[in-house]
Amino acid sequence: MPKQVNGVLGPINIDDLGFTLMHEHFLIADWSMRHAFPDWIIRNEIVDLSVQLSLRAKKAGVKHFWK
Repeated sequence: MPKQVNGVLGPINIDDLGFTLMHEHFLIADWSMRHAFPDWIIRNEIVDLSVQLSLRAKKAGVKHFWK
């Protein structure tokens, strides 16, 4: 039986994992913070930065396992 880990969508063979982050979140600020301090964070800039950083991680070999 191949070694595997359980992912959200089911088992994943460990040979398919490569370099994988086990659990990550992108946080821009919760609703109350965005409304209490509207000038504190420029949401579109943070979203763009998050996309750039996630693409950089993918280019460095980080894999994802969602459909």
